[in-house]
Amino acid sequence: MRARITEEQKTKIVQLRETGLGYREIGEAVGVNIWVAQYWGNPAAREKAKERFKKHSKQWRKRMMADEEAHKKYLEKYRPYIRKYMRERYQNDEKFRENAKRRSREYKLRKKRDDNNEQ
Repeated sequence: MRARITEEQKTKIVQLRETGLGYREIGEAVGVNIWVAQYWGNPAAREKAKERFKKHSKQWRKRMMADEEAHKKYLEKYRPYIRKYMRERYQNDEKFRENAKRRSREYKLRKKRDDNNEQ
């Protein structure tokens, strides 16, 4: 799961990096992992991480869609975690809840329209 940090932490990381502190010290001072400190303290590292994520997510999607059995195993393993995350987010995040309701309404309308077109 992605580390969630506040705007204050982000600005503090940048300030500490400008003073010359290393990422380990910054992480300890701010209370985050060394990699989170590097991600927010170094714009080049942030861009590199985004590119790496984009590349690997494309490869992962391609592999999952190509191998149905691997996709089923993945879902079996992670479905409980995904459901728990989504349930907690739905309960605690008003904006997420509103978006979910909107998407649900849109889906129902599309489905109804598609069903009418098939007849």
